Amino acid sequence: MAEVASPKRPMNHPDRLLDCEEAMGAAFQVIISGAAALVQ
Repeated sequence: MAEVASPKRPMNHPDRLLDCEEAMGAAFQVIISGAAALVQ
């Protein structure tokens, strides 16, 4: 829970970019799985 208490990282921080990429990847997987379910 230290992450929650810590101040926000700057937008150009590598960790922030990595978090964004991971979130985008997770959302993409959800969209793909949802589309596959609709097609079936």
